[in-house]
Amino acid sequence: MDKKNTMLLTVIAVATLLVAVVGATFAYFSLTTETKDYSKTTVTGTTSKIPSITLTNENKNLYLKVNATEMAQTSINKKFYAVTSDEQRNVTSETSYNILTITTTDGETNTKYKCGGTVKVTVSGTMTDADIQPGDVSIVLTNLDGQDGTTLMDLAGLKETKKTQSNELTIDLEGNTSANVSAYVMIENKNADQNYLADKNLTVEIEAENIACPIQQ
Repeated sequence: MDKKNTMLLTVIAVATLLVAVVGATFAYFSLTTETKDYSKTTVTGTTSKIPSITLTNENKNLYLKVNATEMAQTSINKKFYAVTSDEQRNVTSETSYNILTITTTDGETNTKYKCGGTVKVTVSGTMTDADIQPGDVSIVLTNLDGQDGTTLMDLAGLKETKKTQSNELTIDLEGNTSANVSAYVMIENKNADQNYLADKNLTVEIEAENIACPIQQ
């Protein structure tokens, strides 16, 4: 009995010692820090303005009327241009009108845009069924490329493309600005028999399609 009690006490003593050692080990590696001189990290973020892009057309209707006098022998080689007034006529100086204006507003001054899309020209009327010759009627678009380049469409050629033609538009813009695409329609009194033009009508529709101006990197 005495031996058993002695062994039991020894085990208890060892166990107590282990606990004491472990506890001392944790206490030995204990650290204390102070935060009075610590500065916090602040992250500040900003977002740029959301730009607004609008498409407008300030000249929705153009008119071109010629009579027998203007197409007579005495007016050979004259060119007559469409105008904005139904009452105005006999305009022989090349006159273009804005048919599409792209405007960017409310954006950053250094934001760059790459505008793209198409400008479609469609013709209809009895003149398209006549024996139209090259050079009789011309339709010209200016600045589809953003560099004042011109695109010439001849009515005789449009007859061969099902009376319609889609023209690619690519214009680069920067900041808050605008760009215009202009057009003119012209009929020429050529030194030739043009009786096939008599008593004919023509409608030219110019329409901007799928115009988009994504922001560039």
